[in-house]
Amino acid sequence: MTSRLLAALGLASLMVGLASAQDKPTLLDKPSAEAAVKKALEAAGDDLPKAISILEAAQKQFPDSREVIFLLGAMSVVQGEDTKVQADRIALFHKSTAAFARLSQLGKELKPNEKGFMGRSQIGEARALSLEGKTQESLATIKKAMTLGFDDLDSLESEKDLERVRKLPEYRAAVEAAYKASIAEQKKEVAEEISQTKAFPFDFELKDTDDKTVALADYKGKVTIVDVWGTWCPPCRKEIPHFVELLKQYKDKGLEIVGINCNEEGTRDEVKATIKDFAKKNKVEYRCLLNDDKTEGKIPGFQGYPTTLFLDRSGKVRLMLVGYTPKARLEAIIATLLDEPAKGK
Repeated sequence: MTSRLLAALGLASLMVGLASAQDKPTLLDKPSAEAAVKKALEAAGDDLPKAISILEAAQKQFPDSREVIFLLGAMSVVQGEDTKVQADRIALFHKSTAAFARLSQLGKELKPNEKGFMGRSQIGEARALSLEGKTQESLATIKKAMTLGFDDLDSLESEKDLERVRKLPEYRAAVEAAYKASIAEQKKEVAEEISQTKAFPFDFELKDTDDKTVALADYKGKVTIVDVWGTWCPPCRKEIPHFVELLKQYKDKGLEIVGINCNEEGTRDEVKATIKDFAKKNKVEYRCLLNDDKTEGKIPGFQGYPTTLFLDRSGKVRLMLVGYTPKARLEAIIATLLDEPAKGK
């Protein structure tokens, strides 16, 4: 499976979980949910429709397998988003929705990646409903997706499949209200997650694109986001506009953001030029630093890009996220940390 598809599907953690199963030589010799998942993952890199077919067959045989159902829902929505034929796109979105509906019926609390893909699946369902002329149902589904953390308003504005829904007079107010409700709901989840996360120290002293030294100590007393990223990384690029908007919104309240750029190709001067060009095009006003190949080693269990660290005013990492994070969740984390009293008060 290609690393790009893994990033798109958000399957890194699942792949790690399957590692021990993949090491068992007898696994594929007998029917099992694990064997079906492994077979689907192997097929997905080159033939996503084949992988979906494998998972559909597996779901009939193992209707309670969480991994099978999740992958079927996730891969179906990804394939639907890439399908040009309208009828096929509608069918795939409905298939994804049905899979996640089944996942919800299993009774366990959704994991973060499951919840994230369920929100994405709901937007796919909204697109299908809109194409079928069911605009009110489509709008209701968009609102549900927002409660699950989906907040890519730009995609809602540009998606052709949703043209009919955007014409509804209540569309914009409904979406904005859903976004605010999503933040309120996610703040409760974030507070619990932070309370259960063991804080750890982190530090850096690196050069920015103008060769000026920047250290974590420069952000003392601020709630700081450290984004470990690369311009080559699609999820990283998708996340950047959220950081730009949130810094404008919360800078006066004590938020700072710094990006640590990793694994860019070229000489140091070429890398600096690449970052500067990206920052200019995307209106990035926070400092972007060049990695010294030691940053990842300072992050416990570093998995990939983007890795986002959320530091409180004392400089301790209170939460770490891997992969693309919707704006509503980012905002909920920022608001939660900013609400904490400064040390000594």
